[in-house]
Amino acid sequence: MKRIAIFMMLVAFSLPWPIRASAQNSGLADYERQSRATSKKQQKEAKRAARKRFKQIRKAEKKQRKAMKKYTDQQAKANK
Repeated sequence: MKRIAIFMMLVAFSLPWPIRASAQNSGLADYERQSRATSKKQQKEAKRAARKRFKQIRKAEKKQRKAMKKYTDQQAKANK
């Protein structure tokens, strides 16, 4: 009877070891997945920021052209 009880305790205590080991290995997969997701987010944010900068530059160029046209029109009126 004691042998069975000792054997059962031995089995009960040795079972959690493989479970813990597999849980630790899955951390690497989680890290890779999070790393990929973070990388993707950073790329998306960089692309969005570049688009925003391009838009601002285009807007500034348009404003500059408008101002130049207004100035040339004023000069043309003044020279008449």
